[in-house]
Amino acid sequence: MARRYLNASRKFLHIVAALFWLLPGIKIFYVGISRWAPLPSSFIIPVAWALVALIAFTFFIFPPVVKENLRYTRMKPGDRLPVYYCFKPSTWLIIIVMINFGIWLRSRPYIPDSFIAGFYSGLGIALILTSLRYIKPIKQIINDRYQHI
Repeated sequence: MARRYLNASRKFLHIVAALFWLLPGIKIFYVGISRWAPLPSSFIIPVAWALVALIAFTFFIFPPVVKENLRYTRMKPGDRLPVYYCFKPSTWLIIIVMINFGIWLRSRPYIPDSFIAGFYSGLGIALILTSLRYIKPIKQIINDRYQHI
């Protein structure tokens, strides 16, 4: 009973999950964009990296993760769940690994700014777009709740 304050509705869990995708997406996009200014006039390489990251993450990598997380939350019994149930445990592990890998990658002097600029811009946009995938379940929960009124 002491930890009841950590429990939340599924709708709130979806909002938390969306924010966990949206806020890092904005930050990563900002990191990528900030690396564009000092680049030489040729933008072909960073644009290519941005497109590769955007397409790969938006259409192939992130959708199965979102689907698994939504199913995980939906299958848990009870009306109110701990806030950390917005993601599966494996997703939390992936988040930790990706954050550390990103920090490590940016600290390497041999990784060119053209890669960071493009890849981070594309990844940031992919994260922002993926956050929108949590909005549909929120609308569905609201519609189901008020359908009987």
